Amino acid sequence: PLLGPSAALLLNSLKHIAGIEHNVKLIPQTMIAPIQKTKVNYLHGRNPRLHTDEVLVAISMLSLIDENCKLALEQLPKLRGAQVHSTVMLSEVDRKTFNKLGIGPQGLGGRVTALKVSILASPTHIAGLPCAVNINCHVTRHASAVL
Repeated sequence: PLLGPSAALLLNSLKHIAGIEHNVKLIPQTMIAPIQKTKVNYLHGRNPRLHTDEVLVAISMLSLIDENCKLALEQLPKLRGAQVHSTVMLSEVDRKTFNKLGIGPQGLGGRVTALKVSILASPTHIAGLPCAVNINCHVTRHASAVL
C-alpha cells in the first residue's frame, strides 16, 4: 500500500466533499515512490506508507499545478468537527494531525483521544472499592464527571 489507512481516509474524505470522482488519483504514484524511498532508505523508517501530514504536504505542493488538488485542499476546514472511527491504532503523527484539524477519533471532535489503557494490578478486597474507568460509545462520550 502506498498510503496509510488514516492518510487514505483523509484523502478520500477531501475528494468526496470536493465532488472529485473516487477513481481520480490526486497524488501520482511517481510522486509517492521517491517519498517512500526517502523514508525507508535515508530516514531508516520501517513503514513506507505515507501518513496524513505527508499526504497534506503532497497535495499542497500539487495544488499549484493541479486544480483537483487545490479544490481538495480547500475542503480541509469543512472537516473540523468530523468523526473518525478507526479499526486500527492511529499512529502518533496521524492522531496529532487529526486533532490539529479538529477531526476527532471516536467522534470526540479533535480534543480528546484515548489510545492506551494501563492496568495496575494489586491485591485488594472488594471493600477496597476498586475503581474502573470505561470509555464507551456514543451514549456516554458526551458526558463528563469528576471523580
